[in-house]
Amino acid sequence: MVQEMVKKRGGEAAPETSGEQAPVVRIFLSSPGDVADERKIARELIEGELQKVSYPHLKLEVIAWDDPAARIPMLANEPPQESVNNSRPRPSTCDIVIVILWARMGTPLPETIRKPDGEPYLSGTEWEYLDAIKSPRNPKPDVLVYRRTERPKVELDDDDYPEKLAQYQTVKSFFARFRNADGSLVGGINEYAAPDDKFEGLLRQHLNQLLQRLRPAAPAIGKPRQIVATIPDAYLDWLRVECADVSLLGQERQQGQALTLSHIYVAGADGRA
Repeated sequence: MVQEMVKKRGGEAAPETSGEQAPVVRIFLSSPGDVADERKIARELIEGELQKVSYPHLKLEVIAWDDPAARIPMLANEPPQESVNNSRPRPSTCDIVIVILWARMGTPLPETIRKPDGEPYLSGTEWEYLDAIKSPRNPKPDVLVYRRTERPKVELDDDDYPEKLAQYQTVKSFFARFRNADGSLVGGINEYAAPDDKFEGLLRQHLNQLLQRLRPAAPAIGKPRQIVATIPDAYLDWLRVECADVSLLGQERQQGQALTLSHIYVAGADGRA
């Protein structure tokens, strides 16, 4: 059952040492480089506590451009986002997508990479977010969006101040889509003040809720309870009186016999023959 659920969500089956198949759950980590602390927290939480303690019967696979164990080859003859896309599963093919933003939206994509309506993408992070949201899979990936609310620390005489201000305004523009004109929310945003301000606990809570339904069912403890068929005493008393001239077998455990029967009495649900 668990295998079927994961396959429907696009996961795979990976071999375990026990010989059984562990459902693979792909978790895509999307963000610019200014939230490196959060990316580290997320990776350590997923690959540590969640994988080894909470969900050892699932294979949690983190998909990220900064995977320390599998660095993406950034080719000189293609944009960085294309290198990432060609080397990693796309967000739309994953089970869970985590998007984390603070003061930067990320590096803009080349003019040749545009949205279906012709508008440019704000950055590679927006491309990854929209790829997940518009996934053709059924069901679509679960998308968690986190926003760090701490004000960016920028010096007014910083040479990069105009670029940093433009990045921050782009982030605000991205989050504006989550609200209607009347202020009501279109989609959910999970806010936190700083990496050390309950971010790990918030992420743990959310991932637990999403992963819980993929946890394999625990094996039954002990032998299943056996149901023993019994014959009501009242029915036996009635049977002995009404069928006194018939040999009644099977009332106690005894050696079987081959008999030719002229009448067969079957007990009904109400105890009557």
